[in-house]
Amino acid sequence: MQGTLGTARTWSLLRHLLDPANNKQQTKHTIKKIVHDYPGTNEELIRTLKERYIGEPTEISYPEYRGRKNEELDEEIQANEVIRAAQELTRNTAPGEDRIQNKLLKNLDLYSYHKLTEYMNQVWRSGELPKEWKHAEITLIPKPGKRPDIENLR
Repeated sequence: MQGTLGTARTWSLLRHLLDPANNKQQTKHTIKKIVHDYPGTNEELIRTLKERYIGEPTEISYPEYRGRKNEELDEEIQANEVIRAAQELTRNTAPGEDRIQNKLLKNLDLYSYHKLTEYMNQVWRSGELPKEWKHAEITLIPKPGKRPDIENLR
């Protein structure tokens, strides 16, 4: 393992050695047990999970800006800003529904960064976020060392 501490495989092996029961298969089994043991209907389970971990969406209505113009804040997004932001992305996040990983965004070529910047500016000018940008997948996992229960998820 010398010289390989930065690889996912090494960390996966270390995690398994420290806690052999803590793996994806065990997590799936625990989640299935929680679902099976829930006393209510599937709809009640979903409602309970939503209330506890997601909450209700709030519609925010912002007033029209009435302050002085700030040309600097109104400027379009620059490609160098997109490149810098991409380079600062963390590696340990799961991709969304589009399956785009941060690693891919960090390794785009210059042409692709410019096309991405153009698209972001189209969105900026329209003032409306695409619905895909508002979508999130939530994966609940059991808290380690706690009994399997809806209250013990994160």
